[in-house]
Amino acid sequence: MKGWKKRVKIQIRPNIIDSDLRGFPLLVYIRRSSGRSHTDLTFIFDELQGDKNRKKIAVTLADGLTQCYVEIESWDHGRKEARLYVRVPKISSSLPTVLYLYFDRNHPDNTTYVGDVDSEVARKVWEEGYVLVHHLRSNRTKVISLFQFQKRLLELLFPERWFLETAKKNHPAYIRWDLCNRIINQKGILKFPQQQNELVEISRILLDSYILTVMTGSDMKDMSLRELNYGDEAVQKKILSRITYENQFEDIMVELYIGAWHLGKGHQVTPFEEKGLPDLKVEFATAVYPAFIECKHLRTRTRRRITDLIRKANNQIKKTADPGYGIVVIDATIPVAAGIVEDDSLPAQTQESIRIVRSALSGNKNTSIGTALIVWIDNMVKGRPPSKKTLVVLRRRHVRIDHTNPNIIVPDTLPLFNGWNASFSVTWSQREHQ
Repeated sequence: MKGWKKRVKIQIRPNIIDSDLRGFPLLVYIRRSSGRSHTDLTFIFDELQGDKNRKKIAVTLADGLTQCYVEIESWDHGRKEARLYVRVPKISSSLPTVLYLYFDRNHPDNTTYVGDVDSEVARKVWEEGYVLVHHLRSNRTKVISLFQFQKRLLELLFPERWFLETAKKNHPAYIRWDLCNRIINQKGILKFPQQQNELVEISRILLDSYILTVMTGSDMKDMSLRELNYGDEAVQKKILSRITYENQFEDIMVELYIGAWHLGKGHQVTPFEEKGLPDLKVEFATAVYPAFIECKHLRTRTRRRITDLIRKANNQIKKTADPGYGIVVIDATIPVAAGIVEDDSLPAQTQESIRIVRSALSGNKNTSIGTALIVWIDNMVKGRPPSKKTLVVLRRRHVRIDHTNPNIIVPDTLPLFNGWNASFSVTWSQREHQ
């Protein structure tokens, strides 16, 4: 690429994944021992000569021209270590994926493609919905700290000693808390094959923890905890009073992940606690109206159940005093039961729900709802032992269904929800004998 003094080649081997990854935030770790070949990349720091020059870099595809967006998660010139997340359009499972990292202390800061955490550029790295990418490798201290943080974060929302004394061992929060506890007690080691079926649950822990960090104002990077600060006192009281019940926990989580997504986009979110009103009011910087959002948790996909949820949401949105875009979010994770998938095909159960919702949002029925979002979770697992590395991706996917004749049309460009993903990788090694 013209105008840059130096570059280094980065190559991703195809044998670490079973199928192509698209729009993936790839971790590039610059240090004395980088990558699977343990290459010394500290000469990059020698060239840049200080933290202030950290944005004098660029990452391109194999053509040496097409730049990728880069988030600088950390840059420590003194220790000669940096962590970059690079949005790679496609990582191939059949051919090596080649990138080039350019660096030049005399080049202007590359602020169009390189940004610090929470910058506008950094958000483009994650815009496909990835909010978390963790690498559970040999540094057990960091792995233990990570799961200690997840465990304490869950404890924030529950009464003191609830996890130690509850008889509700099937409560989703208890299951996740208990898994965190076991990984901590195992000193950060995941056991194969005993825990292979728990890999998916770990991804759920990570994604839910991201949501809870937003709701509590905690910080996952420095693992600092805060108290719940979502909504007013009445909203917080509702959450804390219902969250200990098994069924209501997942209901609450639907409202929280939708609220967290909008807060992450910089939208103004007002949760309601008044009976008969929708769950959320979301205001956008450029939209004509706010969105009134009702969140529903679907446990069965029968026609009657879905149409009842739509009808109830319509009545709640209708009662709002101000005009707005009417939105219903239906989390169908349980009835869809997508599990581990190989591609982006819609599950058959989702297609059935789509047909029912479309029928309910047609003609003169439920016209206070402009748009419905059907949301579900699936997982992709790439590489399993005896492979050295396993990548697990939890995806919160959705489809949008617009009413054919609503009171207020919801613009196609209105950012309602675009899903999000959490992923982690595990590097396996031979079991140690104590």
